Amino acid sequence: MRELIETMVESHDAGNSIIDLDKLRANREKRINDLSKDPTKALMEKVVEVKLIKNYHKEAKARGFTIVSDEPEMLNGTNLAPQPTEYMLASLAFCQMSIYANVASSMRIPIDSLEISVKGKRDNRGLLGIADVRPGYKEITIETNIKANGQEDRILRMAELVEKHCPVYDNLANPVPIKNNINLNGNRLGTI
Repeated sequence: MRELIETMVESHDAGNSIIDLDKLRANREKRINDLSKDPTKALMEKVVEVKLIKNYHKEAKARGFTIVSDEPEMLNGTNLAPQPTEYMLASLAFCQMSIYANVASSMRIPIDSLEISVKGKRDNRGLLGIADVRPGYKEITIETNIKANGQEDRILRMAELVEKHCPVYDNLANPVPIKNNINLNGNRLGTI
């Protein structure tokens, strides 16, 4: 994405932009310079700790924030919060919005409004183990609505760069190795 800073700069009128183009651009430049000097700072590990409270009610801790998840009453949950798969869809939209902010600030594209709708289609027979189908989504559709005074080719280029640099999109679109270490009463049973 470095090429954006050097080749995509045009004059801009930030007007009513919901993105502080100058602030985000300056912050991004600083991060790029810092990581260019010491690439080891780019390596990071995120940890989320999750605990089952009761039945389907779960709580996660991430960087000091508490995230609650549950299932709808029709699935014997208590409907206290979104399902994990709804969080996954929201996570995709949240991540894309963050990358839109980065790319728009680099390209100096003022955005008046940005809304993303994410829809996932799945066959619940896979979840219940009653058919030989995937339990996960078989299709995810992203609908991105942008209001901006920008040239269509620049808006499309911005969207392409968002897709290319969005970590959640990348994790969903490309297989990621997952190791599941199973422990019982503090002893490792194995890894599956």
